[in-house]
Amino acid sequence: MARELEQARRELGQAREELELVRQELEQAREELGQARRDLEQAGKELELVRQEQGQARQELEQMRLEKSSTQQKLRQREAELKETKEELVRVQEEKREIKEKLKKMESTLSSICPCKQTDCCPADWVLYRGKCLFVSKEKTNWEESRKECEQKSAQLLIAKSWDTETTPNFLKHTGMQYWIGLRRDWYARSQWKW
Repeated sequence: MARELEQARRELGQAREELELVRQELEQAREELGQARRDLEQAGKELELVRQEQGQARQELEQMRLEKSSTQQKLRQREAELKETKEELVRVQEEKREIKEKLKKMESTLSSICPCKQTDCCPADWVLYRGKCLFVSKEKTNWEESRKECEQKSAQLLIAKSWDTETTPNFLKHTGMQYWIGLRRDWYARSQWKW
């Protein structure tokens, strides 16, 4: 019986050691569980932060979409305004051209009805001759450039239909200067010349 008692004591000691090991393992498991809970709680906080950032990013994206839509609408409106402005500019330019044309015709009619009689009725650097104001440029240019320069001055190249060598102004005759007149060749009927 003493042997059995000794055996039982050894088994009890062994069971106690195993129990202590189980307790240690249980304590370690508790610590690991606590750490896992803390990690899970931290992960939950991080997830919540990510969700908040995601919500904020969605709001910003929606704001950007609204701004893009507003900007596109403003752009379309500006393009429509630009188109209207260009059309108005074309109308104004056409009106200006028509007014200049009418003014030119009126000046031509007026000058033929009431020729200039006084020397001070011509602009500066122009010469009064037979009731007409004549301008002789000192620049050498071709016929087309001369014609354009005349148009810019609301004038035209000299039309000397009725002029002969007797009526040509002396200041043109005796200077030896060359000058353009309004006579030009008709490109459709090459043999004809037109004023």
